Amino acid sequence: MVTIKSTNRRHEFWVSNGEYSAVKRELYRKLNAAGNFYFGVRKPVAIYGRSFSHEQKQDLREMLNSNFRIKNVLFSDDFSSEESLQGHTLRPSAAETKRSVFLTETVRNGQRIVSGADIVIAGDVNAGAELIAEGNIAVVGKLRGLAHAGANGDKSACIAATQMLSNQIRIADKIAIMPERKKTEGPELARYIGDNIVITPLS
Repeated sequence: MVTIKSTNRRHEFWVSNGEYSAVKRELYRKLNAAGNFYFGVRKPVAIYGRSFSHEQKQDLREMLNSNFRIKNVLFSDDFSSEESLQGHTLRPSAAETKRSVFLTETVRNGQRIVSGADIVIAGDVNAGAELIAEGNIAVVGKLRGLAHAGANGDKSACIAATQMLSNQIRIADKIAIMPERKKTEGPELARYIGDNIVITPLS
């Protein structure tokens, strides 16, 4: 009923037709399951897939703001396909046909998740699992498997995880071998700096 996708320019909430109250509950459930990943996001949130009444739009904006501090909410039926708001075109560009992957589940040993854009996992990534993205990778949980961001050579890509416990991460063509850790002090971010992958606390 609700699919959440992220691009470099905005977050997209794709909703199917159905009873409004059920759509609202499902949207809340998915955002809540993502932990703090969407809390206070600055990029616009665009809601696609169906029309809402004026009252429903106001209600959704209030729910998103009061529960998740999401303030910049756009509805696709308010604009024509050629229009844009604050430079964020509502019609997906050709590059955005490579959709991001958003999963709210554990990625298990032997599973391989591949995306031509970003990968967001609200759950753990077990040892033996692989995440391969041309864009960024974010794990709201424990990252124990292999993560390869910027797989097409993009050195600006990054990897973020609540618990970065993997023994190997990759960004573009660079590989970082990690010491074995049972836990970290908090969320961490891995970036390509100079000629090395550098991991820093994510505040």
